[in-house]
Amino acid sequence: MNVLGIHHVTAISARIAENLAFYTGPLGLRLVKKSINQDDTSAYHLFYGDAVASPGMDLTFFDWPNVPANQAGPGTVGLTTLRVPGASLGEWEARLTGLGISVVRDQDLAGRARLQFADGEGQRLALVDDTGLAGEIVPWDRTVPAAMAVRGILGVDIESARPDSTRRVLTELLGYQDVDGTRFVVNTPESASEVIVREPTKNRLG
Repeated sequence: MNVLGIHHVTAISARIAENLAFYTGPLGLRLVKKSINQDDTSAYHLFYGDAVASPGMDLTFFDWPNVPANQAGPGTVGLTTLRVPGASLGEWEARLTGLGISVVRDQDLAGRARLQFADGEGQRLALVDDTGLAGEIVPWDRTVPAAMAVRGILGVDIESARPDSTRRVLTELLGYQDVDGTRFVVNTPESASEVIVREPTKNRLG
């Protein structure tokens, strides 16, 4: 089985109203669906995406008010990387810093320019220059111009308690290409995706 990439990334929010304001405000995503958690009908499930909820674009959040802020550790997604036009990174940096959001400009493992920051609950995010990467979405331009709109999920950094097992799942089951033992990629004419496998930065139980 070979996958085409990441369909969506799901996390948890304890402050869902602030979550909604952040992802539809500073990040300029569209609230494409408000549903409920099928396993806990007391909790909302919010979906953020582009104008038409394209696959590979959605960030989703469960609403559980009593959870703590995001913490790094085994079995977690340490960073979610979103694609944006490279020419828009300067505008994004000005936009985010102007809203009081701390931003770090650096490069990812492939040498692409990116901006790292976090939402109000500590979910780490990055905007990366997606020049030359395959994939099409329909930009949502009600909050930010289409020329700088988020254009999908490029990938995630995984903090794995068993990195060797994670690498085998990615390559042997999902069809990712091992670049250097840390970076795993899928590149097709229609899509681009990557997973970074890292040792845990912190043990929750330690």
